[in-house]
Amino acid sequence: MCDGAHLASLARVIRSPIAVALFAPLAACGGGHSMMAGDDAFIPDADVPIDAPNNAIELASGQAHPADLAVDGTNVYWLDLDSDTLMKVALTGGTPVTLASGLSSPFGVTFDATSVYWTDSGTSRVMTVPIAGGNATMFAQGSLPWNITANATDVFFTDPGSGKIERVPTATGTAVTLATATQPNALAIDANNVYYTDQAAGTVSQVPIGGGPITTLATGQGMPWGIAVDSTTVYWTDNSAGTVMSAPIGGGHPPTTLATNQSLPKDIAVDGHDVYWYDFGADAIEMMPKTGGTVPFPLAGAVIETGLVLRGNYLYWDDSVGGLVLGLKLY
Repeated sequence: MCDGAHLASLARVIRSPIAVALFAPLAACGGGHSMMAGDDAFIPDADVPIDAPNNAIELASGQAHPADLAVDGTNVYWLDLDSDTLMKVALTGGTPVTLASGLSSPFGVTFDATSVYWTDSGTSRVMTVPIAGGNATMFAQGSLPWNITANATDVFFTDPGSGKIERVPTATGTAVTLATATQPNALAIDANNVYYTDQAAGTVSQVPIGGGPITTLATGQGMPWGIAVDSTTVYWTDNSAGTVMSAPIGGGHPPTTLATNQSLPKDIAVDGHDVYWYDFGADAIEMMPKTGGTVPFPLAGAVIETGLVLRGNYLYWDDSVGGLVLGLKLY
């Protein structure tokens, strides 16, 4: 269930007055509990390691406060909220490299073939730097640029300060507003659409990637947070309801509840078999089949501000308390 102390802590960590103002009204809510190892959890597919916490690979350590991360075919990129830096390390591990410093309340990070992009909420900018290193430059301007993702030609970000979901072609750098919402948070993309959660309105929606009519996939959600998509279905977490939900792309059917009794579910990822999410209140990464199940399986313990990424058969996350960036082979 929604935990006011965690929300207030999140706003303080981001260190943005606008973020504090946005999240403060949402911090008055109750608590819950998450199914952990002592509960009657389902047994996942045989190719998923049961002893997952001990099988995690440490890619980087000694980080001050690693937060949101992104993963390409070569590197893991993350933001460090205490040192105000953008970092990278090879997927095989090694010495972390600083790509940019002097960041101001960074929140989200993504990449394309040549560059890394991040939202610098303290300066109301989206910034970019070459993957190989070099000078950081402003890519786009916003009010409170927040979560961010990209494809080969465009960068997309939510802006809860202005209520906009923006698309910025890398060729022009000129922002195009795809939709407006009350308080847009997470977003995900596929070849056709942008999908996003609106925390304040309690909705999950999609809009064509090139612009067009908005389709509402779910209403009446408590506080929809993280979002992910596969070829047929959109998945999201609901902070205040303590649930993991899904609905078909394009809507037309009521949402399906995949998991309940979560403490404060946040980031979410999906592969061909399962859905994975981070429960902030329980400090645990959970998983269950995409079709639902009786009780989620606790895959690993973690303390994550933001950042749970699935690429190939590996799951990546950062441990903000332990100062670690980790990877786990799933199958």
